[in-house]
Amino acid sequence: MEIDIENYFSLNDVLTIDMRTKEEYKSSHILNAINFEILNHEERKEVSILYNEKKIEEAYLKAYEYSILKLPKLFKIIKKNKNKKIVFYCSRGGSRSTIVYEVFRNLKGIEIYKINGGYKSFRRYVNEYFEKSLNKFDFRVIHGYYGSSIDELLNHLTELELANFNFNEIINNDISQKQLDNILFDKLFNLKDNVIYIGNENRQFSNACIRKEFLDKLKNSKHILLKDSIDLRIENIYNRDFVNISEKFLSNLIIKIKEMKKIIGNKLVSEIIGDLLNENYKIAIKELVINYYDNIYKKEILEYESYYKIYEFNNVNELFKNWSVK
Repeated sequence: MEIDIENYFSLNDVLTIDMRTKEEYKSSHILNAINFEILNHEERKEVSILYNEKKIEEAYLKAYEYSILKLPKLFKIIKKNKNKKIVFYCSRGGSRSTIVYEVFRNLKGIEIYKINGGYKSFRRYVNEYFEKSLNKFDFRVIHGYYGSSIDELLNHLTELELANFNFNEIINNDISQKQLDNILFDKLFNLKDNVIYIGNENRQFSNACIRKEFLDKLKNSKHILLKDSIDLRIENIYNRDFVNISEKFLSNLIIKIKEMKKIIGNKLVSEIIGDLLNENYKIAIKELVINYYDNIYKKEILEYESYYKIYEFNNVNELFKNWSVK
């Protein structure tokens, strides 16, 4: 069955198969889709040239020629997942998904679907979602100084079955702009609650930025400030980064600290590096937090004159005990 993207989201127990090239898939794809490269980059290029020259029949024949040897392997994947609904898509719902759909759509006992408009229709749906659907959410944005217990709080909220998400867990720095959008969309689209707790994270990743509509929504949402004690933040940083510290991490950290000379001075930089080399990690962490990171985070925290709630605490159990969902 050929279905529009809106109907795709109503399907349950689905195996979604991306028929595009490995390069296209790596750049961005529908979440949870697997990749089956029915035409590789060079094969796709050859077929596209025929299409552009209006040689439609030749293009289809060439695509079938390249695809035929790969179909048995795809058949095994389909049979292995015969109890699921199988959904194919390619770039625009053209030859690649059409070939496999036409070959397999009449398999007995297996539901086979093809997304009309392919990945392009999915991307259009994602963009419209961010433009029209963010207002239904009540975001609670959680702020804190460096080393704050934001991750611990979000994990606790998960245990309480309260909707939340943490960029640190779902995003890596190699992500593309489109895939970052897709991840945010998937997370929001599948949340059942309208109230969502979210850590205030970096807006810029190596290849992508959190999209403007989302940032504007967060800026105008309710903001919560965690004011951990300095000792708790030092302990958090130590447990996260220094318990199993590697030589590479230490070397990179020292390089970064040397770059702080203009901000915190040569003397303090030398003292911190000395503490690190002598494994006085907690002393070094405290100096970095007080003299460098707190000054940076303070600017961001002061962006919001009035916080919805402020929690001051010495340990996470104290925070959890006083936490209010209202």
